[in-house]
Amino acid sequence: MSEGRDAIIRGPTESAIRHRFRGVRQTNYYREWPETVCLLNLQKSAWGPQFYLNAAVWLTRFGIERRPKEYNCHIIWRVNSLMVSEQSKAFTEALDLDRPLPDDRRSSLIKEGGRYIRVRTSGTL
Repeated sequence: MSEGRDAIIRGPTESAIRHRFRGVRQTNYYREWPETVCLLNLQKSAWGPQFYLNAAVWLTRFGIERRPKEYNCHIIWRVNSLMVSEQSKAFTEALDLDRPLPDDRRSSLIKEGGRYIRVRTSGTL
């Protein structure tokens, strides 16, 4: 079970690093610009072995916050909400440890989902 969890954590970590986010623990990644702070958050379900990848934006014009909590951000969404239904289903299943998937397949599906982490290089509105 921990191997599946490691695959789930590894996928978003690699995507975040590729987009120049900085990690805080294994579940939160931040990237700062003058007008925004972008956040990627890997959330564990309180009711089962499922995970969710959340993205959020803090607008600095409403207050300076270097490491905002995802739920306090001004704009919040689940990464799979930007995917077409087939991709969203595969990504959601890859983040669910109840789904029996080999770790390499789970990692591959999560990495494919990582391409939906699009970051504006300027960080301005």
